Amino acid sequence: MYHLGGPEHGASRDDSEWLRIGDEYPVLAMLAHAAPEHPYRTSVLVQDAAGSASWFPNDFFVTTSTRVPSNWIAEIDQDGALHIAPERWLEPGFWEARYDNQTDAIAVYRAELEVILSEL
Repeated sequence: MYHLGGPEHGASRDDSEWLRIGDEYPVLAMLAHAAPEHPYRTSVLVQDAAGSASWFPNDFFVTTSTRVPSNWIAEIDQDGALHIAPERWLEPGFWEARYDNQTDAIAVYRAELEVILSEL
């Protein structure tokens, strides 16, 4: 779980349509980029109260729980980026299928999400 911090934690703006300062957000996945020129060196996939998920810079948040979901694995891609997420979410083409609303991918997303949320 991450707690959205204020300006002292990298969040230089007020509440947004998506994030609210002071709220907690479950972390669904993490990504650390190897390239120093990448705008967000580390980012997290968080879920809002409506159930939507989106990527944000890690430094927007303060860690409130150090629990690691049992379905997470770590994988380094060919560009050297470190992905930490459910293994089935890291399979090639998964996210494209998920955003194309393919039934199988949606089922995989929901099953892995349920594991993460049940272990908070």
